Amino acid sequence: MKYLSSVPGKLVLCGEYAVLSGAPAIVVAMNRRATSEIETIDSDTCHFTSRGFEGRSQHKLSALLNETHPSAQDPAYLCWHVLNQLNKCHRLPKELPAFRVTTDSRNLFFNSNKLGLGSSAAICTGLSAALMLMASRGSVEQPSRKDIFEVALCAHRASQNAHGSGLDIAASTYGGAISFSRSNNQTMTTAINLPDNMHYAIFNTGQASDTSTYLGHFSSWRNNADTRSLDQLCDTAFGFRETLLGSPANWPFAMQQYIEALQSFDTSAKQGIYTENHTLLNTLALRQRILYKPCGAGGGDLGIAMSTQSEDIIDFVQAAQKAGFQSIDLEIDTNGVHTTTI
Repeated sequence: MKYLSSVPGKLVLCGEYAVLSGAPAIVVAMNRRATSEIETIDSDTCHFTSRGFEGRSQHKLSALLNETHPSAQDPAYLCWHVLNQLNKCHRLPKELPAFRVTTDSRNLFFNSNKLGLGSSAAICTGLSAALMLMASRGSVEQPSRKDIFEVALCAHRASQNAHGSGLDIAASTYGGAISFSRSNNQTMTTAINLPDNMHYAIFNTGQASDTSTYLGHFSSWRNNADTRSLDQLCDTAFGFRETLLGSPANWPFAMQQYIEALQSFDTSAKQGIYTENHTLLNTLALRQRILYKPCGAGGGDLGIAMSTQSEDIIDFVQAAQKAGFQSIDLEIDTNGVHTTTI
């Protein structure tokens, strides 16, 4: 029996780092999807193959259920965390069969570098969905998206030493555009409509970053520094969400305020959000009189150019390409996690 899952990647439109202080983030699922396939086998050993983040390994089923987790470079790493969480929730059957796992996140990579679409969160969500489907085999009740989200969130946060907010897990689970917040260990996810007059293009800076490293730096900075710039970032994140809910056509002013707060926060925290390439793209956007911001924890990955006029975005894409930057064909994926059995 095979249990399959498919989940979208994510892009943070607004709220990076602010979401770690209780402010809302606006995050959108993107139509680059990661897949997971779990096949039950007659063996006492589980086999793991990862494509995108390349690797192969195998582990005794008993070791996966009872021993410490594999290294972070092992393709079994996220699966171990999901199994551990399912075990804590008493969601594993008493007689769990061994299995073969194949994960594929190549759609979330470009030239062997991850794009910054939340590949580890997408794989963790997909593994949670597929493993829960396998665990519920023979049951009329299938795992709900809410259940998948909760398991994937706990597993992924454990794999990141509890640094992440879970916005990437929410995007991969529910799809579309959402408002996501986390406060006092409680999360809130609400579907949201983006303005009709928001036109955009997404760019790959050619630099991949390690999200967990940047989250660790942020945590250290927040505990030992003047955080007024973070407070301002949170205020403007709240402001952007309220604008989308109340006066969506006025989004450019609210986004401009958020971008200015993000730049100030980056300078204060020395977080590395505005890399050289992001700075160059931002300068080009200012000349074209449109908005531009990085989308991620820092160190590179993706950025988004935005305008109320589609013609302005077309012109910006052409200017950016002349400057050596490549736009990425990405659209919002309204479908979240999908599972099937064959």
